[in-house]
Amino acid sequence: MLITEVLANLIASAIGAVAIYIVGKLLTDFYYIDFSLTPQEEDKDKEKCSPSKKKPKHRFKLKIIRKLPWRHAYKYAQKACDDMFKDSNMPTFIVGIGRGGATYGSMLSYLMGEKPIIALDRLYGKNEQDQRQVKRFPVDIPAPWLKNVLLVAGEYHSGDTMLEFKEWLESIGAEKIHTCVLYFQTGYPGQTGKPDYFGIAKKYDCLLPWQEINYLRTWKNPKEAEKRELGLKELIPERFEACFFLMRHAHTAANAEDKFIGSGSPQENISYEGIMEARNVGNFLKDMVGQIDVIYCSPMARCVQTATEIQSVTGGKIIRDEKLVEVDFGNWEGVKRSDIPEEEYEKYVHDQHYNIPGSQDSYQGNQTRAKDFLDYLTQHQVSQEKRILVVTHKTIGRIMVQLIENKENQHFRSIPMENASLRKVVVQDGKMSVSYYIKALEE
Repeated sequence: MLITEVLANLIASAIGAVAIYIVGKLLTDFYYIDFSLTPQEEDKDKEKCSPSKKKPKHRFKLKIIRKLPWRHAYKYAQKACDDMFKDSNMPTFIVGIGRGGATYGSMLSYLMGEKPIIALDRLYGKNEQDQRQVKRFPVDIPAPWLKNVLLVAGEYHSGDTMLEFKEWLESIGAEKIHTCVLYFQTGYPGQTGKPDYFGIAKKYDCLLPWQEINYLRTWKNPKEAEKRELGLKELIPERFEACFFLMRHAHTAANAEDKFIGSGSPQENISYEGIMEARNVGNFLKDMVGQIDVIYCSPMARCVQTATEIQSVTGGKIIRDEKLVEVDFGNWEGVKRSDIPEEEYEKYVHDQHYNIPGSQDSYQGNQTRAKDFLDYLTQHQVSQEKRILVVTHKTIGRIMVQLIENKENQHFRSIPMENASLRKVVVQDGKMSVSYYIKALEE
């Protein structure tokens, strides 16, 4: 009898443990339960008209909201990619709308071999009843990317946001536009159309992996909608933003051999590979901004040749400026890195103030001329109407980026500066910031 009772207790305990585990798993991964005590509506109204010291009656509220786990989101992203592949409809570019579009769009981008993606949001008013419009965004999208755009959001309700973004993309020249969402809420009031691709479609509210309960759409209740205020900045530069492009010269034979080439190698030419790189940059800039007005470049051959190749595609006046010349590498000029004495090279790598043996330059001197050039450019040349390219070298370019990003404490040699790499530098209220850093490659 005792053994029977023990077995019964063990079985009951096991069943209880399994039940607790299952319930816990459901609540952790699949459902959100929200308990709250709220004043009844009629008590709220009475309190407004005649304030009373009596405590208002409260109502117990229980919300059970279905959650979508991360692993399911990823599974649905794979499904969407498979569907697009079957339709021979792989995008050239992804636009993510808001946080959901950025998150889900990034999954899709990764699964598609890292397709280019940007995340944008529209201007929100006081609440969701306000009329909202997609403004012109401060982004430059290359024309080749607009051949087949995938517009991505986390969820699809009325469809108004998707429609506005589609209209904006059409206005900037998108040839094909398809839509994709993780969660499609069917039967939503006033809903127009449906997304081309979606992970799951249901009628009920659903909490997506990146959301908390307070992010659920509350404007179904007008009183709740009045409380909703999203202080997002208005994105409206109607003209080309004030900026310039900064790049390192294209590839040379000395670069291929990993040699130091500075101001002591003024006649070093770019290679055939470098010519192709420069033309790729020219094509990229033409797609991005059209014509270039001015190209400032170092007077050294490799920079002038790079500028000339780009000019053949974008146009623009070439201006040579001594402030853009590469630093003096002294005794290391034309020497392979592997042949530099180890102790000297270690100092060079770890101490940005280290003066290379035989060099007439100093970090402070190079920083000063880089700053002088940037001050002249931003104060007298950069404007919303002018498209400017600056072609310089690796080390002086790194020091310029260090100044642009205001990171003097960061060792400038840790800043990437590949051959023919390009940075877009935005100038706003006298301050510079790097918008992006890319290597423009041929498709």
